[in-house]
Amino acid sequence: LGLLCARFIIMHYNSTPGTTEIKLSELSEHMGIERRRMYDCLNILESIKLVQKVKKDVYVWSGFENTGKILRDIKEHADEHGIFNPQPIANCPNGKSKSLAVLAHQFIAMFVTDACSGTPVTLDEAAECLAKKDATPAEIKTKARRLYDIANICCK
Repeated sequence: LGLLCARFIIMHYNSTPGTTEIKLSELSEHMGIERRRMYDCLNILESIKLVQKVKKDVYVWSGFENTGKILRDIKEHADEHGIFNPQPIANCPNGKSKSLAVLAHQFIAMFVTDACSGTPVTLDEAAECLAKKDATPAEIKTKARRLYDIANICCK
C-alpha cells in the first residue's frame, strides 16, 4: 500500500491543488490495482488532507502545502481531547468518520503528542493501545495490519 500511495503522490505532486478530479475507478484501472486498495490509500490521504473527497468516488489533490498545519491541528486536538477522540474527518455523512481515517488520526496523534514520549513503539503495541478495552486478539491483530498500511503510507 505504501508503494501504491507513493506512485499516486508522484502522479499528482506537481498538480495545482483543487484543480484535477481524481476518479477512483479510472485511477484504479490506470494503476492496475484493486479499487479497494486505492480506496484505502485515498482514505488515509484524506484524513491528513492531502486529497479531498468532492463526491462519491471522486477526489481532488490538495497537496502538501498545509501538512505542517494539519499535523499541528491533530496535535492540538489530541492534547485537548486525547488520542482516542480524533478530529472529525470532513465530508463524512452524519458526522461518522471512516474507521481507517480515524485510526490514521489516532496513530499520528500518538507521535505528535507525548503519548509515546520518544520511545519506539511496535505496531502490535500501538494496536493494543488503540484497541477497545474488550477487543479480541483477532481484532487487535486486524488493527495492527491496518496500522501497518498507515505506517507504510506515512513513511513514503
